[in-house]
Amino acid sequence: MTYLITSGLSYLIIISFQLGMNDDFLNYLPTLMVLISFPHFMVTYWVWGKRVSNWKNELGGLFFPAIYSIGFFFLHKLNNDFFSVSLLLKASYLYLLYHFGQQLYGVTLWTGYKNNVNFNILKKRMLRFLLILTSIYAWLEMETRQVLNVLFYHPVEPWSIPSAYVVSCFYLVLIFSGLIVLWVFWDFFQTKSTRSFFLLAPLGLSWIWFLPPFNQKLILYLPILHALQYFPFIWMKLRSLTALRKLIVFVVSVLSGWFLFRFVPFHISPIEGTIWPALVLSCLNNHHFIIDGRIWKLSDPLNQDLRVN
Repeated sequence: MTYLITSGLSYLIIISFQLGMNDDFLNYLPTLMVLISFPHFMVTYWVWGKRVSNWKNELGGLFFPAIYSIGFFFLHKLNNDFFSVSLLLKASYLYLLYHFGQQLYGVTLWTGYKNNVNFNILKKRMLRFLLILTSIYAWLEMETRQVLNVLFYHPVEPWSIPSAYVVSCFYLVLIFSGLIVLWVFWDFFQTKSTRSFFLLAPLGLSWIWFLPPFNQKLILYLPILHALQYFPFIWMKLRSLTALRKLIVFVVSVLSGWFLFRFVPFHISPIEGTIWPALVLSCLNNHHFIIDGRIWKLSDPLNQDLRVN
C-alpha cells in the first residue's frame, strides 16, 4: 500500500493519460486540490505546532511571511528589469520543484531504511544530487519552452536560457540515473537480494514527474501526487488520535486550506490585479516548504517513529 501511494499512483495516472483520459482528470483537478493538496499544507502546520517545545527556536518560520511580503512589495515598487516580482516568482517556482525532489529523496531514504538498504554518505549525496538536478532540469526545460509565462496567477517575463545549459543538465541526469541503476544491480550481484530494486521506482518517478514528454501532461497534478506521497507520514503522526479527532483534523484542514488558498487570494484582495494572489500563494508555498524541511528530517529524534514503524 505504501508503494502504491508513494510511487504507484503517478504511474497509474500517466498510463491513464496515454489512454486519453487527461481531459477527464482535468475536470476533477479543482476538487482534488481542495480535498488532497490543501489539507496536506494545513496538516503540516498542525504537526509543526504539536512538536515545537520552544517557539524561540522557530522565529524564522514565524517571521518568514512578514519578511517575504516586505521583500515582495519592495521588488514590486522597485520596477527593475531583473530584480523584480518576476524573479521572485520564478525562484519560488524553482523552490517548489526543488521541494518535490527533496521529498522524493526523503521518501526513498525512508523506504530504504524499511528494506535494510545501507545508504552511505556517497550514495545519499549521489541520490540527492540526481533528484534535485532532475527538478532543476524540469525548470530549465519549461523555461526554454516559455510555458512559465504565468506563475501563481501573475504574468512573468520569459527568460532566454542557453540551450547548452539545458543539454548539459540533461546529460548529467542521464549519467547519474545510470549510476543509480548500476548501484542497484551491483547490490543484487553482491547480496543476491532484490532489496535495492525498490530504488528503480522513485528513479522512474523522477523522470515521470520532471522530464518531457511526461511532465508536459503531469505538471498540473504534481501538487496532488506530492500530497499523496506525504500521506503515510502524516498518518503515522495521526494514528494515536481517535477516529473522531482524525475526522476533525481533516475537516479543519480542508476548510482552512480553502480559506487561505481560495478565499484570501481571490475574494478579499486589497490590491487590483494579480499582485495580491501572487503574493499570497507564493508566500504560502515557500513557507510550507520551509516548515516541511524543519519537521520531517529522518535524523530528528522526534521522527524515529518513521524509521521503525
